[in-house]
Parts: sequence; structure tokens; C-alpha cells
Amino acid sequence: MAPVEQLESMCRTFLAVELYLVFFLGRMLLSDS
Repeated sequence: MAPVEQLESMCRTFLAVELYLVFFLGRMLLSDS
């Protein structure tokens, strides 16, 4: 596995987790108000 591919997969995982967190927090804030 090339270092570039590993870095790309890490970035993809990080982006997916970030999107999920933003979505989850947004839903919590919306349901709160």
C-alpha cells in the first residue's frame, strides 16, 4: 500500500467522521430549540 493511498483513505475516514458529527450535532441543536 502506497503512503499516498494510506493518506487518502485516512482523509476520507476523517471527512466521513466530521460530516457525521456535524450532522449529529445539527440534529441535536434543531430538536433542542
